[in-house]
Amino acid sequence: MSAQIFLIAMTWDAIMRKNTLQLIGVCLFSFLSIAYTFIQSQQHARMSEDDITHLARTHNVFVHNTVPYEMTLIAITAAGSIFIAYITWELYKDFGWKIYKKLGADLQISRMYRLHQITLTFLKFDAFFFIAFSVQIVALALKSEDSERLVQIIVAIPLSVITICLAMFAIHKESKPLLLLFLTTLTIGFGYMVYKLVHITMTFGAGDDPYSASRKFLYFFLTVTMALGIVSAICSVLCYKYFGRGLLEHRK
Repeated sequence: MSAQIFLIAMTWDAIMRKNTLQLIGVCLFSFLSIAYTFIQSQQHARMSEDDITHLARTHNVFVHNTVPYEMTLIAITAAGSIFIAYITWELYKDFGWKIYKKLGADLQISRMYRLHQITLTFLKFDAFFFIAFSVQIVALALKSEDSERLVQIIVAIPLSVITICLAMFAIHKESKPLLLLFLTTLTIGFGYMVYKLVHITMTFGAGDDPYSASRKFLYFFLTVTMALGIVSAICSVLCYKYFGRGLLEHRK
């Protein structure tokens, strides 16, 4: 549900801003939703009685046979994704011409503006996946008495929102100090995600495995989140090099 609300918000934002690259990102996100739903259905189909008991005992989560509904959801999401891809292509052709008229024929400005849009788009998806990963950890893996659960709720989730907002403000205002602060925070966050990846892998097969019923979900979110973080860092560094070269004036 949260992914669909995010998808609608991103689509609306892309159309209002005539951001064709964000529309492409929305299209890819829609197809990622299919992959997540498929992983979810496979996880539920292979869930053993021990896994169901573990979820009920540690998280008060009671699992029923939802695979038929999830397969239906995959089909509906796939059809919707194809429709979104078609709409994206039509809007891409229309918005591309309007952006060209706005920026003119200056190729360097066009390249900088395109990078500016790409970076902001990745940052918006970063915000969703950073928060979603923390929520998955809290809801599926950690017990109520775990200290890490409190850290995720009080520190990780708010810090993710603040960091992404800081990065977007830095990109908009071409602030080098703020962008460097974002890159530093992102590096720390990436180190934490590597730690969680190792921890989730090392606990496989343990007697009281906290990730037995959620390992595939967490692997999915960790992989996507880390990939987005790396791409966002690269785009941010490239934007940093373009600061002060006239894009801010053209955007105004």
